[in-house]
Amino acid sequence: MCSFMSRGRKVIIQRFLKYVTEDLLADGYQLTLAIDLRPEPFERIRAEMTDLLKQVSVIAVDNTSGGLTGSGKAASGRACLARAGADLAFLDTFDEIGSAVMRRAAVGLMPPANLRGRLGGILSSTTLLGRVDRSPKSWIKAVGFGVCLRGGWFSHLLLVERDR
Repeated sequence: MCSFMSRGRKVIIQRFLKYVTEDLLADGYQLTLAIDLRPEPFERIRAEMTDLLKQVSVIAVDNTSGGLTGSGKAASGRACLARAGADLAFLDTFDEIGSAVMRRAAVGLMPPANLRGRLGGILSSTTLLGRVDRSPKSWIKAVGFGVCLRGGWFSHLLLVERDR
């Protein structure tokens, strides 16, 4: 699945995705998972990924009060990337931060500088590409996506086409 990435690079996966973790570990990557370590969410993750968690490093995606590390989702990604010392921030749900990041990029407010060329993930919403509808919100996100794409912000984006 991710054989196009060069071996030996460290990757950080923000949040939880069992299948991506399995595939990247099978491909020989060192992983740091930035996940929600609060008791209830972490118990669900541990129940699903017990054996996998023994093979990765884990850091908290949130601060001690339960909020995201940093001032927002992109800032949290930046902070987790720095703490992990990783080469790539790979988000299992890129759409979760994508909409806000793309709207901001459309008006010139770019993601944190240390994410340039190191931001990747699974994109399941074609709204960011401007293909689903032509509403003003979708158009703005599509413009921002283009700005980020031309500006070299993305490393590896995997597009998932939803059934229609």
